[in-house]
Amino acid sequence: MEDCIRQNGLLHELPELDKIYVVNVNNVHWIVLTNIDPQNREPNDCFYNFDNNQWCQQNWYVYDSLNNPNNCQATSSILRLIYPERKGIKVHLVNVEPQVGQNDCGLFAISYAQVLSYGRDPYNYRFNQSKMRETYNFFINYDSFPTFEFFEISNKSKILNEIVVNF
Repeated sequence: MEDCIRQNGLLHELPELDKIYVVNVNNVHWIVLTNIDPQNREPNDCFYNFDNNQWCQQNWYVYDSLNNPNNCQATSSILRLIYPERKGIKVHLVNVEPQVGQNDCGLFAISYAQVLSYGRDPYNYRFNQSKMRETYNFFINYDSFPTFEFFEISNKSKILNEIVVNF
């Protein structure tokens, strides 16, 4: 990804494939950008438009343990590679259960990516923050990646904030 950004390359990926990007925000925070909508497991209604010689736009979701709309701008370098003909794109900031403190955002980003890869929505869960480092250390020391401990939140309506990311 870094080489692609440095060389002003493009990402040529099939839009129907699930994508999960863990994105660094100003070297101090981590978020997740994905085209996966766990509430709708059907592929995005993408088609190839032969008149414009391009794929239609996908829906993109940002999971940020701080729920900060300003952090969505950090996804611009990736989205610019996917949509070079555009000046910006809308993303949906998913309002997740916030982290406590300021040091565990990377662990939250990893846990969001893991849960998304299982076809679940991080929005529906509260992660056991006190056990996240223990789980991650187990992964590092034993080359085995157990699931982060989480608790399901029932009867919660999903809140999405639409944010325009400018390139």
